[in-house]
Amino acid sequence: MLRVLEEVCRVGDSLPLHGVVSTGQEAVPGMPIVVLLNSGIIHKTGACRLSVKVARSLAAQGITSARFDLSGIGDSPYRVQQNSPEDSDLADCCEFLNYLEERYDCSNFILMGLCSGAFIALETACRDSRIRGVIQIDGYTYDTPGQKITKTLYSILRSLCLPRRKRSEVADFSASSEAVVHSTWEQRPDKAAMEAKLLTVREKGVQLYSFFTSLETTQVGQFEKVFSKTVEPGWFRSLYLLDALHILPDPRDQELVIESVCSWVIEKFGKPLPGMPVHGTSPLLINDPPTT
Repeated sequence: MLRVLEEVCRVGDSLPLHGVVSTGQEAVPGMPIVVLLNSGIIHKTGACRLSVKVARSLAAQGITSARFDLSGIGDSPYRVQQNSPEDSDLADCCEFLNYLEERYDCSNFILMGLCSGAFIALETACRDSRIRGVIQIDGYTYDTPGQKITKTLYSILRSLCLPRRKRSEVADFSASSEAVVHSTWEQRPDKAAMEAKLLTVREKGVQLYSFFTSLETTQVGQFEKVFSKTVEPGWFRSLYLLDALHILPDPRDQELVIESVCSWVIEKFGKPLPGMPVHGTSPLLINDPPTT
């Protein structure tokens, strides 16, 4: 493994975005820079320090990586938003990519994010031609027809078996919710809109790697079944961690994700440095769409 060097950066003259760039003593030629995005309001260290671990593991194999805080999160001061919170997030991401392109003379990037970071990564890839890959952890997914039927039957059965409560017994949060501004990243787009985004990135040649925990899925291959007309072999890869929690607090789950990410990035975008071991993972856990 290579020695990892880290550089703190501030992007923007006024109210700058704060970031950290991790590099190795040597670099894999022609490799995109991997950029890790915030998960919700979590600092750029990532949920359970996952972003730090991924960034340093990549750098140790000669792959430059960067992580930064969006405006108003972590170390980045809040900027007055002229547009929607979502458009502001995308603008921040573009500004940071512009800095990396100028500073490191690299115009190709891979975006990685968990939860809201996954949504920002995909949306940016739809708009920015510099994105060559997207790594999502718990991005949007949808129920299969069978799951919809099961949930409907369960809801009916539950309503028949449980005693009805009076309205006065049900807590009313409407008053307090008015004071909270919710980002639309939390609002799941309809299936057709999501399929359109997937088609856009596929046609642009953006590689997609999706991880799913118990929060978003209940069965292996769920995403592929829902988007069977869009997912193509060699373009999309998935890894299902059905026993893992959303923020991946278990070190064993983190290790699997880190090894899988490193292996995928090198496989898709470059070759390992001479004498450098490449992280791998069990093929039983990786689900590429069948070729038939």
